[in-house]
Amino acid sequence: MRDGWTWSGTSARGSISDGTHKHTNATVPRWGRGRLHREMTRESTVSAVALNDGAVTITWSDGDISTLGAKYLRVNCACAECVEEWTNRKLLDPATVSSDIQAEDYLMVGKYAVQFLWSDGHYTGIYPFDMLRALSEKQSRAG
Repeated sequence: MRDGWTWSGTSARGSISDGTHKHTNATVPRWGRGRLHREMTRESTVSAVALNDGAVTITWSDGDISTLGAKYLRVNCACAECVEEWTNRKLLDPATVSSDIQAEDYLMVGKYAVQFLWSDGHYTGIYPFDMLRALSEKQSRAG
């Protein structure tokens, strides 16, 4: 059982049951297996985090370096206080986030995410590595 669901089968196809409904021929995740998982893990691993004035600099294990604006990161927090969990509706109004917000500290969460302590007192957001990578790419495209 994983997250309230029972996974059966070891291949990419199998059945999924939540105890009430059974779905056959559904795609069953292969936790920790396969080329895609290895690539995501390798490409999305953070090797260092630096908190700068108004920015967070992330060094990735593949050598890339991302610098993300602190306000950009704070506004994109996906925790339950900032995003309605069932509809994904944003609860945090970006206008309420100060332009001079700072990441004051951080914690590595396992081997998959970073949690920041923000100067506005917010600390519940967890930023998975793949989310940080995606935010970095989105910020770069936006200019």
